[in-house]
Amino acid sequence: MNKSITHSYEGMIQDVSQSLYDNKYYYEGRNIRIISTDTQSTGSLINEKGNELILTIPTPSINYGTKVISYGSKTLSYITDEINYSNQCLEQEIVAHKELRDYLILFTLDSNGFNCIWKVDYITNDITLLYLRKLGFSKNYPIQIVNNFENEVIDKIYWVDSIHQLRFLNTKHSITNGDLEELIDVSEKVIDMSGVFNFSQPEIVTVLTGGSHTAGMIQYCYNLYRLNSSQTKLSPLSKLVALDKNVLGGGEVNELVGSIPVVNISDIDTNYTNIRVYSVKYTSYNETPTISLIRDLEISQNRELEIFDDGTIIQTLSLEEFTFLGSDIIIPKHIQSKDNRLFLANYEEKNFEIKLDIRAYSHNSSGISKVYNSIKQYEVGDITPNINGITGEERIIPSTFTDIYDEKFDSVNLDYDTYKYQKNGFTVGGEGKYLKYELVSSLDYDRDSRYFKDEEIYRLGIHFYNQYGQISLPSWIADFKAKNGNLEGMFNTLSVTLKSDFYVWLNTSSNFLTEYDKPVGYRILLAERTINDRTIVSNGLLGTMMFTIPSLVDEQNEVFAKMNSNVIPKVPNIVLRNCNTSGPYGITTPIKSCLHLDEMNNQSSPQTEVWRAYYGDRDTSGRNYQFNSMLQIYSPETLFYFNNPLSNSLRLKIKGLLKNTYVSN
Repeated sequence: MNKSITHSYEGMIQDVSQSLYDNKYYYEGRNIRIISTDTQSTGSLINEKGNELILTIPTPSINYGTKVISYGSKTLSYITDEINYSNQCLEQEIVAHKELRDYLILFTLDSNGFNCIWKVDYITNDITLLYLRKLGFSKNYPIQIVNNFENEVIDKIYWVDSIHQLRFLNTKHSITNGDLEELIDVSEKVIDMSGVFNFSQPEIVTVLTGGSHTAGMIQYCYNLYRLNSSQTKLSPLSKLVALDKNVLGGGEVNELVGSIPVVNISDIDTNYTNIRVYSVKYTSYNETPTISLIRDLEISQNRELEIFDDGTIIQTLSLEEFTFLGSDIIIPKHIQSKDNRLFLANYEEKNFEIKLDIRAYSHNSSGISKVYNSIKQYEVGDITPNINGITGEERIIPSTFTDIYDEKFDSVNLDYDTYKYQKNGFTVGGEGKYLKYELVSSLDYDRDSRYFKDEEIYRLGIHFYNQYGQISLPSWIADFKAKNGNLEGMFNTLSVTLKSDFYVWLNTSSNFLTEYDKPVGYRILLAERTINDRTIVSNGLLGTMMFTIPSLVDEQNEVFAKMNSNVIPKVPNIVLRNCNTSGPYGITTPIKSCLHLDEMNNQSSPQTEVWRAYYGDRDTSGRNYQFNSMLQIYSPETLFYFNNPLSNSLRLKIKGLLKNTYVSN
């Protein structure tokens, strides 16, 4: 016998505790819905049908040898070397989704760190793998996705997760749609808003004749971008070269000089599709330069570009536009679009900073270094060291360099003539734990290079680049006094070397919390000397004077004449020449070497600047001598140091890459 049992309730109530409500009511109803909700509703309920399994996320299997990804009944071939892991994908779990016009986008992860982006067709429920990498998805950091449909071949998804930059992909990216590679082969370096790139410094290899350039100084840099995708920050600037009248040199403001710089850019990162090259031209001292976009080209596969800059430009940029080219690195938590604008909210900005004691100290010939802090003029009663009227807290650098010193210690050198060597006691320069520098005298002269003035005081600094092109704040290396030698053809240059301890630090992963903290390149800087802090105000040739003694006097009186040259009457020399005409370029002495207090005639040659007779009285013959010196005019200030490290503005002098030590003059 079948018995029919009917359960009826008088309604749902949640105003009282579940343990107290009457059994005529129910506390919560699940998998049911009201049949109708208009005014004639009877309140009748019907069971919901429940969920239905539409598809199962397949587990990808990667064949690293053949570069094929298998999932379900499908395969996906790739050519990139980025998919090169030591393990396999596990069962995928959905962590985010976004509904697009024609399909659904799913983000998945597994416990082995693999992350996949899938496309699911609304009608057929067909699932397609779009992208696979280890992108750092996490269930602890929800992913927020925004879609922007631009046209039939550009349908972008943007996403943030609070731990990475804004990232994006074009779901329609393919060779069929005109792109250079399939979506699976797009490098993960370029899906960030500010992408990773391998950069190099442009080099001006020569200057040809022609073009429409006017007089001035010019240098170059570049940045990279992908069509419909990301843009990098700027590369380092090349060195400055002169645009002048070549042999004659110089040129008036806006004067046409006919110069065509030839610029070489090597090791271009082919993860990007296009390159923009910019010129920075100075026409007057201490004025804002003219910044121009001169080339916008596709990147060739040979990774090298040579540009002949004849003065034509695509467009000019303001200094502000130029400074902010490329994106800053920010980590957003939320994104939203409005009127085709993408807004980032609640974000953190990532700055690049190197906390490393990069100072280098100068030593005496015994390998001992003394530096000073809290420098002041010496006063009677001071018990601290007194050098040239200056005193301060003294510290002796230990034989084994460390980096535990307080960064606030000035490390001022009070005696550049004694403390001027590396640790070995004979190489002119300075040395610290991570870096050493050497002052080099070179016979090679380059008209476009800058050389240190004899015995001037200079400040040396360094800043670093990370792989995103960000630049760290400058770090002070040392103050040093340049060598003598420029007037003798031995030109003062600088060589900087990063020591093995630096590379140990660089290759120790625990020193870097994130991928943004590790340097990949560096640039050596010099503080700009202004008229207010130069120790040598100027230098130049002092015009020669001559004086005469009677030739009938005994030969020994030549010595007498030199000893009494200050009291013998003098007259100007009508011929003004360099101090020493025998230089590094094989210049022949024209008449007589212009040495100070040298006799001004040549008995062994008919070339005689001032004729001297051997016979006659005191009024008809005489010997003539010259006063001649190249002088440097020193400032009356006796303080050969700067009060605050890196207090002055810095500018580029030398550039190097960390993968190999490279220094240019």
